[in-house]
Amino acid sequence: PSAATMLERAIYPLAIPGIAGAGSILTVVMLTDNNVRTITEQATTTLILAICLVCFFGLFAAAKLIFRILGKSGVEIVSRVFGLIISSIAMHGLTIAIKLSFNLV
Repeated sequence: PSAATMLERAIYPLAIPGIAGAGSILTVVMLTDNNVRTITEQATTTLILAICLVCFFGLFAAAKLIFRILGKSGVEIVSRVFGLIISSIAMHGLTIAIKLSFNLV
């Protein structure tokens, strides 16, 4: 929007990789392959994708309300907890990759 401040314009693109990043695009491409998937499976994938987009829209639309309820410290706590969860998932994946690479399993 033309009324947006520079900070608002800078923050907006940060949400895009979460919705349409490389992983999500590749997943949709793989799950809608005409040569492998049936029309029913592709329709199911499309429906699930639409539900996810509606959920994202709802969360983004309610962001101001959620921030007001949680407050600045609550948002920081949630950010750190999610960061810890993502770090543990990454470490788990790295550990499995190292074990498989060196036949330690």
